[in-house]
Amino acid sequence: MIELVESVATEVKEKWELDPDIYMADIATDLDRLSESVHGKIADLVSKSGELRKLLLEKEGIIDASEVVETAPLKNVAIIDGAKITHSDRSSSYIITCSSCISQEKDVWKQSSCCARVPHSTCLESTATGLMMMQEVMMAVEVAEEDPGVFVFIDGSRISSLIHIHSFYSNLKKELGNRLDIWRNEAIQQGANAMEPARTFAKFESRDWVTPYLMNPRIVGNLKLVTTTGIVEEYLPEFLSVFDDKTVANALLMAGERTARLPVFNHEKTGKQKPQAILSDSEYPFREEVAKTFEKIVKSEGDESMSYVYYRPFGYHSAYKIEFSNLLLSQQGRFEKLLRWWYDETDSVTSFEEPYRFFLVDLQAKKFVTLGKDILTETFMRRLAEGDENLAIGMSYRSQ
Repeated sequence: MIELVESVATEVKEKWELDPDIYMADIATDLDRLSESVHGKIADLVSKSGELRKLLLEKEGIIDASEVVETAPLKNVAIIDGAKITHSDRSSSYIITCSSCISQEKDVWKQSSCCARVPHSTCLESTATGLMMMQEVMMAVEVAEEDPGVFVFIDGSRISSLIHIHSFYSNLKKELGNRLDIWRNEAIQQGANAMEPARTFAKFESRDWVTPYLMNPRIVGNLKLVTTTGIVEEYLPEFLSVFDDKTVANALLMAGERTARLPVFNHEKTGKQKPQAILSDSEYPFREEVAKTFEKIVKSEGDESMSYVYYRPFGYHSAYKIEFSNLLLSQQGRFEKLLRWWYDETDSVTSFEEPYRFFLVDLQAKKFVTLGKDILTETFMRRLAEGDENLAIGMSYRSQ
């Protein structure tokens, strides 16, 4: 055992004594091998895409959607996106989140923010993401309820949003004990004067926001980051550890095509275990109501369940993943109008992985939180004048 430890120590010492040029050369070699491997897998996928495309066309798994250009587009659309940023110094950690909404047709601009101080913890990022998702959920429901004719497009999946909120509850409970109760009490005792994140957290727990968020057919998701692998698993299992469905969709779909409707929950067909209801084991006050709602949407078929399609309006752009409630399909012409909106918003836009208005609201949200962090750092350091006895407590861990 002692000989083994000495051998490892010698090997580590030798690595530390390597010339930096040799070390960088090793890294470059590894990266070149990785690049070669990825290129080879892409070439394999492309070589098999023709045969798979033919099969899916025969099964009506690929559908010509070019007729949507003849459909009148949606005229009342609101885009919602959020952003977050975290910062830590020697005393505390800080979270700045926001949710932004743009509706150009109605000239509506909305924004909510949460600037909070929290204790140091390893769940800082999941706490920030959870607060941002709470803001997005509440804003989407508010906008949809205020205007019965508006379509609310969110950046991402509704299910993923709630998974992040679930992580918020579970991680805080695990790491910071009664922190949730402290925020609840602050909101009760101080009301509108309570510090964040107590106000945002209390508003989220003031009513059941999740059920209308899941059930409203006018709330639609635009997914840039894709983790689903249903198509890969069924048709190209050899690529399961390499590619996701969006990559395969980009290899299969031509301009003006979409996939057939794919269920968000497919456990009934695949025989996999039924997903657990989101938030069912959390401290969310309306978890029982959410569990009942989840029982409705978790089915692979039915008006209340959820589906998605990949749609490629133009050949020079990658396919979009669009997630929606099946109720949308029962409203004549609405689904086609939805695709027409995506067509119009991506016409002549070649460098974005999202429709143009999604890019605008995303940019606005990111600029807000970045500016917020700069203001926080500047104002904090002004209060800690050089030589102040508090300086050692409030300084950043590293120079910025």
